[in-house]
Amino acid sequence: MKKRYAIITDIHGNIEGLNAILDDVKTKKIDDIFCLGDVIDFGTNSKECIDKLLEFNIKTILGNHELYLLRGTDIEPSIVGEEKEHYKWVKDSLTNKEIDFIKSCPLYYEIDIDYDGQIPNKKIILCHYLIKDEKLEQPFEECHLKKDINLWIKYNNPNITYIIGHTHKSFDINEVDGISGDYIEKINELTNIEVVDSAGCSHNEYISYMILEVDKSIKFSRIKVKFDRDSFVDKLNKTNFPDKKNIMKDFYGIEIE
Repeated sequence: MKKRYAIITDIHGNIEGLNAILDDVKTKKIDDIFCLGDVIDFGTNSKECIDKLLEFNIKTILGNHELYLLRGTDIEPSIVGEEKEHYKWVKDSLTNKEIDFIKSCPLYYEIDIDYDGQIPNKKIILCHYLIKDEKLEQPFEECHLKKDINLWIKYNNPNITYIIGHTHKSFDINEVDGISGDYIEKINELTNIEVVDSAGCSHNEYISYMILEVDKSIKFSRIKVKFDRDSFVDKLNKTNFPDKKNIMKDFYGIEIE
């Protein structure tokens, strides 16, 4: 039952980054591609990124930015002023085709693992971030995994592996107070959450995706890919959009006047 999956997340309108990853995926033996959401916002090509996911038939999950588009930014009270205007600017750039695609996306996917019936009920959950309550308008947990050991404890389950995005950058789990090696000290259990790096937000010319291999064990490989950052930055510089100064500094490391 060996399967290999490519997992992309947090593209955020960076078509150059997405194209570079898909070109790399073509060189690998991959059974399916998943996107963990946040396809839109920040970069200048949200529409083109959604169209590319449609072209490649990529299974896509809702991120918080897709929920802002579908449910409004009021689901996140911290979004105000120019940031709110930016999300409206992106929404106005989309056609019904892209919006209908986003409406069709689920909040998570599950991959069941069946080792010839020997290990029951073992599965992988692919989601943008840890889901506190899927019935809520804003269903994701608010705390950062790097700062809160209680999240690791709350979602710990030996029969579930969570693969998430959202944080934009993976980290050494031993930086988390309460994790030693692969173990959560308080409950003496192995960790079961893997973070996929952003495919679009980078302060240099490299972005990343993950290959998930499911066989007699679950293996994760983080693949770093070089993208055409110069073209991406050139479009940012030439395009006027709300909250440009903050976005370029916070997500791409570019200071502008």
